[in-house]
Amino acid sequence: EYRVPARGLIGFQGEFLTMTRGTGLASHIFDDYGPLKGEIAERRNGVLISQDDGEAVAYALWKLQDRGRMFVNPGDPLYEGMMPALAALAKPRRHYHDYYCTPEANPNMHGAKSGVHAFMRAYYHQKSADWPGNTIKRLSAWNAENLEQLPTYYVMELGQGMAETVAPHLPTAEAIARCRWLPEAEMAVYADEYQRTGFQGGLNWYRARLVPELYAQDQLFSGRTIDVPTCFIAGNSDWGVYQAPGSLEKLETTFTTDYHGTHLVDGAGHWVQQEQPEAVARLVLGFLAGLE
Repeated sequence: EYRVPARGLIGFQGEFLTMTRGTGLASHIFDDYGPLKGEIAERRNGVLISQDDGEAVAYALWKLQDRGRMFVNPGDPLYEGMMPALAALAKPRRHYHDYYCTPEANPNMHGAKSGVHAFMRAYYHQKSADWPGNTIKRLSAWNAENLEQLPTYYVMELGQGMAETVAPHLPTAEAIARCRWLPEAEMAVYADEYQRTGFQGGLNWYRARLVPELYAQDQLFSGRTIDVPTCFIAGNSDWGVYQAPGSLEKLETTFTTDYHGTHLVDGAGHWVQQEQPEAVARLVLGFLAGLE
């Protein structure tokens, strides 16, 4: 237990959540009035940035864990001055991995002004082939100038949450009625469950990358290849294919030893198995038949 001046608690909740990786609980109660305790040091914030071009190294990331929130993995491409460059764009941006690791991500989406159902409909729509902005292409490098070409659901406008990011792209009632791959009755199943549970369970996938103990377990697989037969199936309107420049090429040539092809399905975005289930089933069955 600690006796703390009340003004010393102002703004401390966010810092406490960061210090405890979002797992800490703090409570306080008024005790008494007392003399002024003097000046209270202000919190100093900063960012860890890459000092050179190259790839993130597991050993270096491990040593940096205690200095701040990390949202890159070993092997991820980096460039000099990475984070300030995104924030310094004409329209300042922020990577969604960084945002999803913050304590405010879940309340932002769970408390969306339009409601969870409308938020999820807008989110699913904007990442699907139904949204006209998903004309994907390979990016030449991992730098701010290339990353700003990604839609705002991946590289967000600085200062906006995900709920505000997707809200303008909520489809019309007519467009929703035409959406055969995700009708309203099925959308309601997702929305009702996330309304009940919140989004933190899914967001913990991103936050788990910040927990040293879990991160250390991942290092067991560092440098290993995928040696079973492998193919890659994704939507031809899915920016996720190219959001990390060079990753797909490494999957095809470096990370796997028995690769059986890349298949980008027309008429599908991020939700390829839902948007084009028949095409995905044909590709999977063809892949399995080729292994006999």
